[in-house]
Amino acid sequence: MNSKNKTRAASLSLSIALTLISNGLTTTSESRLWTSNKGTTITAKVINIEDSKITLKTEKGKEITLPITSLSQADQDFVKSLQEPKTTPENPAETTPQPEDTTEDEPKHDNNEADTPPTINLLPFLTEGEGKGHHAFYKGDKYTATINRNGSMTVFYLDEEKNIKPTWKFTVNSKSFLRIDNEIKHFPPTKITKHGDPKLNPEEVKLTFLKETGIVTETTIQFAPKGFTTWSRSETTAQTPPDAEHMMHHHFSPTDKYPKEDLIPEKMTVEMESLRNETEKYNFDETEILRGNMAKFEIRGPLIGKGKIIVERSDEEKAVLVLNPLPECALKRGFSIYTFKEDHTSKNHRNEKVTFTFK
Repeated sequence: MNSKNKTRAASLSLSIALTLISNGLTTTSESRLWTSNKGTTITAKVINIEDSKITLKTEKGKEITLPITSLSQADQDFVKSLQEPKTTPENPAETTPQPEDTTEDEPKHDNNEADTPPTINLLPFLTEGEGKGHHAFYKGDKYTATINRNGSMTVFYLDEEKNIKPTWKFTVNSKSFLRIDNEIKHFPPTKITKHGDPKLNPEEVKLTFLKETGIVTETTIQFAPKGFTTWSRSETTAQTPPDAEHMMHHHFSPTDKYPKEDLIPEKMTVEMESLRNETEKYNFDETEILRGNMAKFEIRGPLIGKGKIIVERSDEEKAVLVLNPLPECALKRGFSIYTFKEDHTSKNHRNEKVTFTFK
């Protein structure tokens, strides 16, 4: 086993989700905890919902207006529930479980992210059954995955009774961005140009996104009962900066909200295997971990029961597979697993396939 390479994690952020069109509504509610797609939180109440935006009022009286889909999927569903008559389904088991997000603030590490990304055309969605409201819904042996109307995927873990565990999740998206000094310039999608029909338990979902500066990104997700595989390929144009980076991004929510007596961060671990079969093991409290091109990760701990999540790259491309914590933060504050191609001069960025297996 080699010694730990204690290199500070590079600053890398998520772009916020794209605007979801909804019916106008003005409402007042009790204060509640709201969570963004980046994992940041705020306690506030709803004072207005109109078109694609929601206005919240914090406990200090500050009003904040933001796109509905910059919120977590659970909060988007809550907003949708405010706009629809309350009904009780005849068979509750046929509805998609939507656990309340329990994450708290992520450190702010991107000062150049657009407040209001452009609106894209939304995907068709399932109108009934367990996957209602989603473009795709897959229920495996130990996980559930939903693909929402803007093409973002969220993965939840299932307990022994096959129910969604509301304690932890991760999201999957393709990202295109440019590093400018210590800031990040994102190239968000402007249109979904290719997609299939909405499906319950699909074997595969393929989406093609047109992004700013003419970037075309194809994403593929293949599902199986034990896990799934993600993959993306981006082509650039003369308008795209030559140093633009393209990746398939898997972002894990923070775990440090849980009571200290549960010792969840201390018991959660990640074992990392290099391409040379050397291994290092870290718990979620450690702030400095091995950085480099990896072959495999194993995640264990109370949040996923007695099992584990295995993340493995394929052998098809010489791309880079990395686990990246937030800058100067422990894994319990959230982290990402992503793959990208190091050669930025190429116009065809074919990323490594990555498979997640739940055991």
